[in-house]
Amino acid sequence: MTTERNSALPGAERRLLLRAALLDGDTGREAYAEWRRHHDPTDLEPVSYRLLPLLYRNLERLGVEAPERARLQGVYRHAWYANQRLLHAAGPGLRLLAGAGIPVVLLKGAALVATSTGGDVGVRPMEDVDVLVPAADAVRAHDALVAGGWHWYEPEPPEDARRRKQSSPYVPESGTQLDLHWRPLWEPGSTGTLWEAVVPATLAGAEVLVPSRAHQLVVTAAHGVGWHPSPLRWIADCALLLRGIDEAGWDELVAAARAARMGGTVAAALDVVGDVLDLELPAGTMQALRSQRGGPVERVALGSKVRGPGPGAGYLASLEYAVRSRRADDTGRIGAVEHLLLCDGGTRREIAARLVRRTGELAGARLRRS
Repeated sequence: MTTERNSALPGAERRLLLRAALLDGDTGREAYAEWRRHHDPTDLEPVSYRLLPLLYRNLERLGVEAPERARLQGVYRHAWYANQRLLHAAGPGLRLLAGAGIPVVLLKGAALVATSTGGDVGVRPMEDVDVLVPAADAVRAHDALVAGGWHWYEPEPPEDARRRKQSSPYVPESGTQLDLHWRPLWEPGSTGTLWEAVVPATLAGAEVLVPSRAHQLVVTAAHGVGWHPSPLRWIADCALLLRGIDEAGWDELVAAARAARMGGTVAAALDVVGDVLDLELPAGTMQALRSQRGGPVERVALGSKVRGPGPGAGYLASLEYAVRSRRADDTGRIGAVEHLLLCDGGTRREIAARLVRRTGELAGARLRRS
């Protein structure tokens, strides 16, 4: 089994798999043949394995008679069954929220399957169901789920969780996780105009609400940039969303990214997608997205995300969070130091260790000068 370093940027082997799973015609067939020469589909790292259902469907569409077709079909069927169970188990939680009068919108994998896979529930494996509620209703949503028997394991009151992060998991007795969001991304202000662009869709026979394709692209692209445990998934998700976007959709994407203050991030993500899949993205759209660069802190933070976490990444993230929270209406205003104190213990220990080292360095330099 070959492995690659996890990051937002796929290595050569993962690029081939993405191309085989997503591209049309001879280009897709050639990518599969080249990838297959060096890889055994029955012995893959988890990151690549998750793409096999999409690969199976694309090979079927291309008429490729793969020797491991039965194996790929089995992986696809397992993903289909697991997703059906997941969506069914999430139903009671969604009904609890609806019964409390709280609007609910599907996010991430569930929204993608409802809009961009032709209703094919098996093509995109999911671990949980992500849903978005209005930020003002986050605590009410928490109360409704807990009263309905869903367990919440955060070590802090829901009001503090809402200020520090974008979502929390809720788990019923069945063990299926519902990830409740009060904003779509970690960054404050990332809700933007999403609620104004909600559209109806059908998922597993149920009527649901999802963000428009453009708003899904903003969320998916921003979620994927930076270090990520599954770089193949976000690139594949973006590619599926891009297939159905028209000229009006590109204009909506620019406006949605601007409202969420994510233009530079979306541009960086689409650059990766376009490079991997040889996509010609509209020059005017890309220029408009790149012009939304944000302030100095946001620009430095974006560079850190694309390169991967390095020294001081935790403090930089908290500083970006504080800057964004000043102009956000989907979280309370919060300072960088306060955000650090609300972070998990591992992050606090990392920051504390760096501060101690830096204090020692400054003290040593002062002693040497004296």
